[in-house]
Amino acid sequence: MPKINDITTDLTAPPSYMGVNFIRSAKENSVIYKDSFKPIQMDFYQEVKPAFFTRTKLEVYDAVSQLVAQRGWSVVVAHGQVGVLEATARTPIFGFRDDVIIRLTEEDDGITRVDMRSSSRIGRGDFGLNAERIISFMDDLENTLDEPLATE
Repeated sequence: MPKINDITTDLTAPPSYMGVNFIRSAKENSVIYKDSFKPIQMDFYQEVKPAFFTRTKLEVYDAVSQLVAQRGWSVVVAHGQVGVLEATARTPIFGFRDDVIIRLTEEDDGITRVDMRSSSRIGRGDFGLNAERIISFMDDLENTLDEPLATE
C-alpha cells in the first residue's frame, strides 16, 4: 500500500478544512494537502473522482448531510448555503479518527459538483481506507439521489 494518508477528488484545488484544524493536535498530521501526494494518488487511486448532479446545491447538500448522519460521523462544520460539510469518522477496527470535508459547487451549466477529501489524523499510510471512504460515499450519494454518477 502507498504511504499516503490524505485523498481528495480535486487534485488541483483540494477542499480546505475550516474547522478540523482547530480540533487536531500539533502531534497529528497537518490539514494541508501535500503536493507530494498527487502523483501517488494518481497512480493508485484513479477511481477517486468528483461527482456531478443535475440537482441544486441545497438538494445535494441535504443528501450529503443525511449520508453523513447515517454513517455516524461527527459533524464539525456544516454550512449548507456555502456547500461545505466537515466531519470526523472513526476507522472500523482501531477507532482512529479521520477527517472528511465535502464541498459542493454550482457549475455554470446548473450542475452541482461534489468534491470530497478524507485524511487520517495519524500515520503515514492509511491502507487505502480514505480512498475507500470517498468511493463508498460517492456511490451512496449517487444511489440516494437516484442519478447516474457523472465524472469529468
